[in-house]
Amino acid sequence: MKRIIFILFLFTTVQNYLISQDLPSEMQVIDNRLVSGLGDVTGLYDPTHVHKIELILEESNWFTLMDGSGGGGPGGGGPNSTPGVELIGTLIFNDTLVLDSVMIGIKGETSDFANNSEKKSFSVSVDELINQDLMGYDNLNLNCGFQDPSGMREILYCNATRSFAPALKASSVDLYINGESWGPYANVQQIEGTYIKEWFQSNAGTRWRCVSPDGVNTGGGPGGGGPGGGDGTQFGLGTSTLNYLGTDTQPYEEAYTLKSSTRDNPWQDLIESCDALNNTVLIDLYDGAKYAVDIDKAIWFLAQEIVFADDDSYINKGGSDYYAYFDGNTEQLIPLEVDGNSVMLSENVDWDIFYNTADARYVLQNRIFKNQELRQRYLSHIRVILEQNFNTELLDEKIQEYQALTATRVQADPKAIYDYTSYLNDIEELKTFVEERYAIIANHTEVNQTELVINAPSLTTANGQGQAPAGGQEAQISVTIDDTQSQGINRVVLYYGEGIQGAFERVTMTPQGDNTYSGTIEGYPAGADVRYYIEAVADNQWQTAAYLPKGAEHDIYIYQVAAAEAVDGEVVINELLAVNTDVNADEAGEFDDWIELYNNGTDAVDISGYFLTDSESDLVKYEFPEGTILNGDDYLIIWADGDTQQSPYHTEFKLSSGGESVILSNPDGAQLDRVDFGEQTIDLSYSRIPNGTGAFKVKNATPGYNNEESVSSIDQLHEAEYLISPNPASDKLSINAPHSSSNKVKITSLLGQLLIEQDYHQSETIDISSLASGSYLITINRSSQLLIVE
Repeated sequence: MKRIIFILFLFTTVQNYLISQDLPSEMQVIDNRLVSGLGDVTGLYDPTHVHKIELILEESNWFTLMDGSGGGGPGGGGPNSTPGVELIGTLIFNDTLVLDSVMIGIKGETSDFANNSEKKSFSVSVDELINQDLMGYDNLNLNCGFQDPSGMREILYCNATRSFAPALKASSVDLYINGESWGPYANVQQIEGTYIKEWFQSNAGTRWRCVSPDGVNTGGGPGGGGPGGGDGTQFGLGTSTLNYLGTDTQPYEEAYTLKSSTRDNPWQDLIESCDALNNTVLIDLYDGAKYAVDIDKAIWFLAQEIVFADDDSYINKGGSDYYAYFDGNTEQLIPLEVDGNSVMLSENVDWDIFYNTADARYVLQNRIFKNQELRQRYLSHIRVILEQNFNTELLDEKIQEYQALTATRVQADPKAIYDYTSYLNDIEELKTFVEERYAIIANHTEVNQTELVINAPSLTTANGQGQAPAGGQEAQISVTIDDTQSQGINRVVLYYGEGIQGAFERVTMTPQGDNTYSGTIEGYPAGADVRYYIEAVADNQWQTAAYLPKGAEHDIYIYQVAAAEAVDGEVVINELLAVNTDVNADEAGEFDDWIELYNNGTDAVDISGYFLTDSESDLVKYEFPEGTILNGDDYLIIWADGDTQQSPYHTEFKLSSGGESVILSNPDGAQLDRVDFGEQTIDLSYSRIPNGTGAFKVKNATPGYNNEESVSSIDQLHEAEYLISPNPASDKLSINAPHSSSNKVKITSLLGQLLIEQDYHQSETIDISSLASGSYLITINRSSQLLIVE
């Protein structure tokens, strides 16, 4: 019955192309597609709800201490000002949740020293002194809305862009300090570990804020910088704009602020990424740099900043107001948006869509927009943003929703920087900006091109039409292209890759007639997740590109390679112990989880290159080393303790006491055996009864023994014939028998390694001082007993 259920599960998985691995919270599978940023934002950053945050500070002069002389909080400050300090305080959330010992300070640069009001921006570190969080977050950025009379630009921007690029969460909150209202604030997420884990597989990587650690960037040269930016050198233009600064780490360390890293040599990662981005031959930029830089995410990043005309941005000022993240899983560098309080300003409404392309210091624009292929990818992304994210119908509705939440609160704000009339006028300016900016971009000659229409793809494998491939099998992808304007089809390209994130391989699809094209995805191991999408390029003067799904690469098709049907074999999983406190120890004397294999047959089986795993989505977690041979009617113990340094027979995974699966598979991905177990009991094993063939039962552990005997019965049987004392033992062991005989005493490891061999007659003393603490087998005249060495 177990095997039938398992096969039905696989069939369902294949039919729906599900993936079984855990996804970052901002990713989900919908209708065979892996998409990012489509889920509703709830909790602390729910944009439809206004939370109340109160800060309690004991110092009566807290504002003077935080603001410093002449303005200038810990995060900013003007020239010649005395920096302020952070103070310890209390945070009360929605009048109920109290968090003591939080660190509070004034943040920002322009919003601090150029802002003469008390309504400053504040940073709150929840966990700096105490291990605590607020609804899962460690830090708060409470932004005052300086230079944004509407108070909603950053909130609107973050929520409007999250469906196509990693975005911060943002909402409106009511801030109180020592019982006094400070009015409405924008509550904007910070780029830290939680944010990274929301958008990426883990936070195993490096984050830089792209500004000098001392706050002053130099270099760059003349020109550029954009409106309000001067020559841009104070913002890192030409140094921290992903420029290649040579092979020495020092220039990078002077230009970028390292915020966090789990990498051994993060600066070398940055150098290699900048080298690939700057020095790859321009025509080969996508393929030449894709393993070091996520080119597509960089293009969406540029499209985001340019469409919304972000004044404080990479594209306008250079460094400072963006982060760079090196993803340790994909080993790609990714630019991240960080500051959206200066977007959609009326003075920037006519920015060109290829803004600052000619200035080589802006590496992303200068390299990407000059590459014809990537230029067309960018233009396609622009069309998607205009259709799905940036147009009057969509944004006017959002503006009205935010206005309904904030209007009365703005009007009653006792600390307001701007009056209510300015608030209303700025909202109208926002609406006008969207209308005018949309018209300018939509009517741009290169944007106003008709794309080829790519119809839904079909997937065919050896398993049949619409069925995911098994391990090692190829997958055939076919699409039909509609050429509505008879432009002709220049090429159709299939992009594919293993895993949920990372670089894509690509292959030109072959025409099959009637505008149908097909391409092949290579075979991947059983359980692998494979993602793909299609590009169709028109045969016009622009070589206009289209994608399916339109949102590639943050919206792509995905399937999981099916595991081969389980097959019967001589070697089986015979016993496991998931909660081992003192039953038997490994060679280091540690009581760890273990898995016992048993060879039911009479012939030896070489299981070198076979695999054990606790995850169906990753069948190759542990590979048996070369020379692993299991003799007939023999046992092998594998320690599931995550300590692979002890010996080759230790896995990187541990067993869950709450239950999971253990799978044995061969190099072809065929599952030889599988055990699904529930919650386990301390020091009791899960064992096959009858031994090697039966169903699993909970019983006393018998590592290296037939499961139909218990340890206690073995001990009693052998103790009646041989008196072994003491047991447990340390340095010496005495053996006595009721009569004299000539035999051998053998002490072996549980894996069968002979450690001590000595002649035995009737009474002997065995020196065991060379043995490490742990469990062993002592054998006399073919009778064995467990021996514990302390």
